[in-house]
Amino acid sequence: MRNNLGDQAMILTLIEYLKVSRPDIEPVAMDESSWNDRAFAANFSFRILPDIPMALKLKEINRFLHILYKLARPGRKFSAETENAILREYRECDVIFQVAGFGLSSQMSFLNNLSRIWDIALAKKLNKKLVMLPQSIGPFDFRGLKKIIFRYYIKKYINYPEFVLCREEYGKRLLDETGCTKAEIEHDIVLSRPAGLDSKKIYKEGARAIPKKPDIDKEKDLIVVPNFRLMKYRSTGEVCDIFEAAIKRFITHTGGRAYIFRHTFEDGEIASLIYDRFDANENVVLCGYEYDCIETESLFSQFSAGLVSRWHANVHAIRAGLPYVVIGWAEKYQETAGIFNNTDVVFDIREPLAAKSIGDALIRVYNNKGMISVRISSQEDEIKKTFCLGRVLKGI
Repeated sequence: MRNNLGDQAMILTLIEYLKVSRPDIEPVAMDESSWNDRAFAANFSFRILPDIPMALKLKEINRFLHILYKLARPGRKFSAETENAILREYRECDVIFQVAGFGLSSQMSFLNNLSRIWDIALAKKLNKKLVMLPQSIGPFDFRGLKKIIFRYYIKKYINYPEFVLCREEYGKRLLDETGCTKAEIEHDIVLSRPAGLDSKKIYKEGARAIPKKPDIDKEKDLIVVPNFRLMKYRSTGEVCDIFEAAIKRFITHTGGRAYIFRHTFEDGEIASLIYDRFDANENVVLCGYEYDCIETESLFSQFSAGLVSRWHANVHAIRAGLPYVVIGWAEKYQETAGIFNNTDVVFDIREPLAAKSIGDALIRVYNNKGMISVRISSQEDEIKKTFCLGRVLKGI
């Protein structure tokens, strides 16, 4: 949550809804990045602990796997006191909500996939209800032993959760093929949230600092959100080339500025490298760390167009009614674009693409920004009617 505005938006959306609809519930966010920054964590009106470390998780569900893991990674991640506090929360809680953007996929690390499945195993071991909130799933292109292990564990545990919610049809289809009988499609809880977040339900009184917004020209300025994961499929230089060409094309056409926004700490390096391509050009600005997810959504509404690679930056653009172009790296971008009838402005970094095509798409959405904004906002109003947390709470 501290390092990723997408994670932050999902967690705060869930916690705000729980506080409003079930004031008898005390939500606890298990988030290591926020817990590590005590000053940041102290701003919120709910408790924060680090998520359960892998070794502790395995100690609860399978002693043999725990021994193997400790041989490979000896040592304790947290103090005994902290680990006991984490276990106490898991043992005493009523329900576990798995908040994830993208976890079960061969595009992520194999250990990350096992960790997600072992979250379910832990809930089953402790006899706790678990809800997999809407998330992107797949592909499952594991090979050899990894494929065997992955299929064994997912078949064993995927039907335990109360709800298994997928953002996309693609993910549901893959889970169906594993024998999952509970997979359903629901929109992301940030995308479908009916209203903006109420900071008073989330922050302690007076704790939230609101940064001063830059002087943005809504008629001609561009928000740019890169993603470090693009560099898995292209060299750093190629990624910078693509963004540099698109930004130059846009600001030349509009006479405006481009704001390069760091949506996560992981994206800081690629954002800075793209910014450096412009030799301190006053028409290109680097920003992002000073904003929370609430201010980010508000900030996005000030621009004329967006060039985004983070999926939840895509969501912020949609909620702001902002015309945008996407450079994606997974199936989730295409399915979201299909909902809003704009697949022609989604580019997949895994496929051959020309920087000129991205620039052309940016100019196209800019020139038609009024019409596109109305279309996005109209469809988003329909999606807001599908917010799933009410149904989920009634079902558990």
